[in-house]
Amino acid sequence: MVEMKDSQYPLLVNYLKGNCVFVDLGSAGAEGFKAPLGGLAKAVTFVELDAASLSSLGSAEFFQMHKIGKGVAGAPGKRLFYHRKFPPCSSLLKPNIDLIQEYGLEDYFVELGRTEMECTTLNEILEDLKINRVDFLKTDLEGLDFEVISSSEGIVKSSLVIQCEARFLPIFEGEPPFFEIAKHLEARGFDLITIHPEVWKYNTAHRLQQRDGRLVMADAIFFLRPDHVRKLFGSDWSKAMVKQAIIAKANRMHNFAERLFEMVQGSLDVQLQKELAGFINSVNGEQSALQGLVTMMLPHPLLARLVRRANRGFSKLYKATRVLDHLPHIGSL
Repeated sequence: MVEMKDSQYPLLVNYLKGNCVFVDLGSAGAEGFKAPLGGLAKAVTFVELDAASLSSLGSAEFFQMHKIGKGVAGAPGKRLFYHRKFPPCSSLLKPNIDLIQEYGLEDYFVELGRTEMECTTLNEILEDLKINRVDFLKTDLEGLDFEVISSSEGIVKSSLVIQCEARFLPIFEGEPPFFEIAKHLEARGFDLITIHPEVWKYNTAHRLQQRDGRLVMADAIFFLRPDHVRKLFGSDWSKAMVKQAIIAKANRMHNFAERLFEMVQGSLDVQLQKELAGFINSVNGEQSALQGLVTMMLPHPLLARLVRRANRGFSKLYKATRVLDHLPHIGSL
């Protein structure tokens, strides 16, 4: 990956700092954003909340950074937190036992203990920090994503990008399905742009020899539609779309980031436009040399797709050999 120094984007940093807020609930994911943002991290106010663990990054990495070791829910108050054998399965919610058994996950959800936890809300967090709106809201809350999103109406309606963990088959009791979350956000002006799916294999006799399974969950990324951006931000619409383009690029959504850049570039100062173009067109580790060659050398999209699939196949095989012993339920589309 090309190292992105602060001096690469001085105009963009100055243009956005103090007015670019990322909130990450439940996944301590600051490290995951620092690398793709590079020097532009200096423009971001990063709010990270996780009751279990926080990232190792310091406040010097961002314009501002706030680490909050609390639980978050739809309403303030005490809740029971269930500690489970496989830590990512720990949650404030009880699991759907029938569904867990279908995929042979009983051992993952063995309860190790319970802790009474004082929970806060997203509204309270931002009020305490004197932050009045969010540009990028990311949730990974083991079944509580929609509870938090639906209880933060004002914050959600003024956000530019929302990423949440949503399930086609809800694992936890009271958790709504993916389609309900998507409908809720669509009604507030958001388009579903991409998903990162997770496929599980049923606990059948030969599942270890089988690749496919059922689409169970996905990290879904929603962007506020351009017409809503213009309506909400008025004369500041171009700054809002600059932030959307940067967020898309930081999420490895290279083509969509470029599309957003092309929509806004005509309204930007020439030098600011040049810096943003440099960031949008920068190469990172997720763009492999093989994929680059495919793009340049294979004019037919079908041929390009076949080679990309072959490349992904090797990657999946490698990953499978590493996780198969511990995650035998994980399949692929």
